[in-house]
Amino acid sequence: MLTTALKVMAICVGCAVQVLGTTTGSSGAAVTALRPARVPEHPPAAYRTPRDHPMRILALRVEFVRDTLSTTTGDGRFAYRRDDSLYEAFEDTAVIRLDPPPHDSLYFADHLEFLRFYWREMSRGAVDLEWDVYPAGPDTAYRLPKQMWQYNWNYTERQLDRGLAELFRDAVTAADADPAVVWEDYGLVVVFHAGAGAEFDLGYTTTPHDIPSAWMVKDDFQAIGLDDGVPVGEEPYFIDGGLILPETESHEGVQISMAGVMVSLFGHWLGLPALYDRDDGDPVVGKWSLMDRGFGNFYGAIPGPVDAWSRSYLGWLQPVEIAPGDYAVAARGFAEPDTAEAYRIPVTPGEYFLLECRARDPENDSIAVGWDRNGRRMVFNEDYSVTPDPGFRVPVRIDNLDFDSPGSGILIWHVAEACTTLIARGRFNSVDELRGLDLEEADGAQDIGRNYPFLTPGYGTDYVIYADAWYFDNRYHQDANGGRQVGFNDYSHPSSRANSGAFTHIEVENFSRRAPVMTFTFARGGFQFTGPVTHRLPRVLSAAVGDFDADGCDELVVLGRDRALFYDGTGELIQEVELAGERNQFIHNVPVVRDINGNRTGEVVWVASGPEHAGYLNALVSGPLGGYHFATLDTLDVLHPRIAFGGNGLRTVLCLAGDISNPNVDSVLITAYGSSLEKSGEMRVEGRLLSLHRFGSASSDTFLITTMDGDVYFWQNLQLICAGRFHE
Repeated sequence: MLTTALKVMAICVGCAVQVLGTTTGSSGAAVTALRPARVPEHPPAAYRTPRDHPMRILALRVEFVRDTLSTTTGDGRFAYRRDDSLYEAFEDTAVIRLDPPPHDSLYFADHLEFLRFYWREMSRGAVDLEWDVYPAGPDTAYRLPKQMWQYNWNYTERQLDRGLAELFRDAVTAADADPAVVWEDYGLVVVFHAGAGAEFDLGYTTTPHDIPSAWMVKDDFQAIGLDDGVPVGEEPYFIDGGLILPETESHEGVQISMAGVMVSLFGHWLGLPALYDRDDGDPVVGKWSLMDRGFGNFYGAIPGPVDAWSRSYLGWLQPVEIAPGDYAVAARGFAEPDTAEAYRIPVTPGEYFLLECRARDPENDSIAVGWDRNGRRMVFNEDYSVTPDPGFRVPVRIDNLDFDSPGSGILIWHVAEACTTLIARGRFNSVDELRGLDLEEADGAQDIGRNYPFLTPGYGTDYVIYADAWYFDNRYHQDANGGRQVGFNDYSHPSSRANSGAFTHIEVENFSRRAPVMTFTFARGGFQFTGPVTHRLPRVLSAAVGDFDADGCDELVVLGRDRALFYDGTGELIQEVELAGERNQFIHNVPVVRDINGNRTGEVVWVASGPEHAGYLNALVSGPLGGYHFATLDTLDVLHPRIAFGGNGLRTVLCLAGDISNPNVDSVLITAYGSSLEKSGEMRVEGRLLSLHRFGSASSDTFLITTMDGDVYFWQNLQLICAGRFHE
């Protein structure tokens, strides 16, 4: 049984279509919905195995018995001229630039060449195609025994299933009478029929008898009594499946290429699951992936890329599992030796986050360029107009398949591995409570597929918006998170919590600005011992948790008066460091931990006192080859000190605040220490210290200081950037 989307989905592209209409002479109608092609309800297991290399395609061109109905696009025959009936709904002055006639055998060969180009790009050369187009001759086609509407009565889903099976059977039967066709030479049969497809809805339907595109499998032919498929040849040889595709998607005065539908349907045949909700047809990841609504990008002419999970599912991409640290991620085609195209962050044994980079316009020129078989160019413009060279036919390659993706930035996918068992049932992304592949939408609103009513907040975001990606200056994310810097953690919107709602302590921060290669920082807090800790310290003064051996996992440091002991998660002692006891008799605060020197191990800083001085700023500093040593960074003349880390890398700042140790003076001394823990400046404010906080994310270098008098200070780069007073 074949299934497709049963519900019309609104998409806010009307303004873009109007521009296209102006350029191409269309009627100005708007594409209001994308309907995924019909695919098997239960994809057979055989279709999830690797294909032969190169894959051989038999393309059959078929026409219907001529009709004069207004409820079909065209008259059942291929369009070879601009004045053919396929274009009756177009204005007389319209210049056909997407899928232009003649729709001869070279036209379909060019589309197959684009299919080859696309999947070689996505698979890194793992997929290669060869094909033959039959019947031989530029303008010949096999003739089906019925008119188009007789294969789609527009009555019931069951009747349509039967009609598609009959269409495929009649096409194969007609080709079987051609002695030039050797069925055993091919692994896939593609039936290209005259007329338009039914995957792009214009808000109304005047041609309800157009044929939906479909992937046919063996079970579909049981509806017409062919349990083994369509028999061919003198000795029984069965064609048990293939694809049904139109000559174009252009209809009702709007130019739409069939390339996107062809590419996505072939992706299903390769074994990729649908990423939309197959229960109601609603998008789940929208235009961010070919396997949801990305097939409709730029009116089907520039189908969007396959997402990182889909590429990894078929073995074309190996995401790098990462430990806490700084990373660079490259958009497809921009990877360098020290970058990767995808990173994996484990969440639980059954789920993980997958990060990839997208670059919508890497050259910042607001265009994409396609070439036809003769090297002629077509320029795709950001305003959805196109500028082809004279005589341009069909793009066989395009320089940027991301051109009509929603935007640029880092995508964070949430993958539930348990759902891969649902792929065989066609429900990988159809369980509302647990999506197999969900996008952590950076704008803070999980609104893909929400179907907001017209003129309501959120309308137009149900197919995604550019702010779903993560990048430094994503103001949508900042607005949804109280103005904080862009960051992904347990408390952000969206959060890094597990599907169960449990805290993961995963933090992804320091996103760079949008570019083909972007950077970010991954950190993971939290700690749990699996074994008991025993020590010989006469007295424990404090303790702290951090990654102290660059293994990506947290360890424990226990501070005594004259020794610091490091333990791993099993409770095993891994290092012991001597401390200067005369400067460490009492610890005044919980130690703070931060990797300062970039070796992925955390430095430990605390304030202590001794008999000879009011206070000392002490630290355990890691060496370049591992191991720690004790250092006193500064002597202090303050009471009730507080410390906090901010910034990141070379911008790391340690802020210390405390009351001046003079009973006759009510003032707070604020001191800053740079990335080498050297003092970089200080200043005073009036009052007695109440608290010190880092303001914003872990990489923020802004600090909030409050006093007992109700004064509030925001401090950054040795300057007060804001001050106020709060009273009851």
